[in-house]
Order: sequence, then C-alpha cells, then structure tokens
Amino acid sequence: MPGLPTLKPETTTLQTLRKHWIFLLVRVQSEPLAASFAAPLVAFGPQWDTVAKQATTLSDALYQARASAIFAGDVLNQLAAQVSAAIHEGKKADVSLPLHQLYFGSSTVSQTERPSLGTQLSSMRPWPGLLAIATQPELLALAPLVTEGVAVADVVETHREAAQSNEDKFELDGELRQLFDDYNALAATTFEGLKAIVHDQPELKLGGDWAESFFLHESRAQVATTLAQATAEVKKLQDDLAAAQQRLVELKAKQTAAEAAEAAAQAAVVPRLTSEGASSGT
Repeated sequence: MPGLPTLKPETTTLQTLRKHWIFLLVRVQSEPLAASFAAPLVAFGPQWDTVAKQATTLSDALYQARASAIFAGDVLNQLAAQVSAAIHEGKKADVSLPLHQLYFGSSTVSQTERPSLGTQLSSMRPWPGLLAIATQPELLALAPLVTEGVAVADVVETHREAAQSNEDKFELDGELRQLFDDYNALAATTFEGLKAIVHDQPELKLGGDWAESFFLHESRAQVATTLAQATAEVKKLQDDLAAAQQRLVELKAKQTAAEAAEAAAQAAVVPRLTSEGASSGT
C-alpha cells in the first residue's frame, strides 16, 4: 500500500479533498486506538465548508462576469457594424478608404469581432472621441450609442478581470491553498501518530500497513466501468478543455492589447519629437 497521499489544489478538487477527509475521519472515529486523533479532524469540517462556500461565490462571480462580457461584446459588434455601414453607405466595405482605416485599420468588420471583449474593446475605446467630431451625420448620430457601449464594456471588462484575479489568488495563494496545506499537515500528524502506535505497541501486531489503511488511496488509472461514469468523465474533460481554451483566448487578448498599446504609445512619440525638433530649429 502506498504511503501518505499529499493533496494539491492544482490536481485535486474540493470534493475529492472532502472524500479524503471523510474517509480518514470515519476510520479514526471507528478505531479505539486512534480516538485521540478525531477532534482536529472534526474541526476541519467547518473550515472546508467555509472555503467551499467561498469557492462557489468566486466561481459564480467569474461566470457572471464572463456572460456579461459576451453580451457587451455582442453590443460592440453591432455598433461596429453600424459604424461600418455608415462609412461605406451600405455598400461593400472598402478597407482602403481613409475613414475605414481610421476606425478599423486594414481589417474588415468581421475580423474585428471577438467572442469576448479583449482587443475589440481596446480598438474601440478611441471611437467615442472620433465620432463626436465626425462630419458625416450618420457617424455623428452613432456617437452617443458607441460612447455608452464602450463605457459599459469597460465596466464589464474591469469586473471580469477582477473576478478572474480574485479566483486566481484564492486558488494560488489564498484560502484554497491554505485549506489543502492545513489538511496535509493534519493528515501528516495523524499518520505519524498512527505509526507511533504501531512502533510503540508491537504486541498488538497491527501490521506494517495499518497506518496507511486510515487514508484513502485512489488509483490514478481508474477506468470508467459504466455508461454513467464514462459520460461524467467525458463531460469533465470537455469542461476542463473549454475553461482552458477560454483562459488561453483571454490571455492572448491581453497580450495583444498590451502590444497594441505599446505600439500606439511609440507611434505617438515620433510626431511629437519631430514637432519639437522643428520648433527648436526655428
């Protein structure tokens, strides 16, 4: 039988942690020789409840923010389509037009649309100012709508980033990490105590794996044996993949936005320096 399992939040869910705790608690409570180890394990239960509730709250906030971000992105998509239609007067888009370049660069409207805010919001932040001074009536009329849409999207994106940051901190170095550390420490103390009983009372002939038998040992190579288990396994893998893909999209969008902002800042420096040089030359 393997030794004491160490549980980590990166590879173990809260529910799995609870299974290990329940298993150990019942084994200790059932064995008179181990009764002295029960109290700290009982006290761990409320701690798990508190952290699990916090995990649910943070997860709910994150998915609410993600859903709101998708809606805000859809609004921006619609506004972008309206701006494009006004620029091209309902005709096929000509990306070479200076006015199109001003708003969309060399991209088409469809190329600027994103499943979540990301770079689209970054590219549309200057639009309220541009539309406010537009000479084309159709564009000028869109200024209030775009201003509101971008403002709402900014708030939504701020909330989404905060929700993601809160969950990341909770998982990486916050209460979730502390919960696992506390359980592992508690399990280690119990394990050492159980081994001491075996060592100090050889007359009991408890066996070499007696201490290990108090802990749940799950096979890493568990294979689904029923349709329900296989369905649940596939769903979990799909959910994990979808979450990882979403996170990848968000991180790429952040990187692209940061690169675009840096490029824009550098581009703004050149005309200013040229102007300053010309002024000093005169």
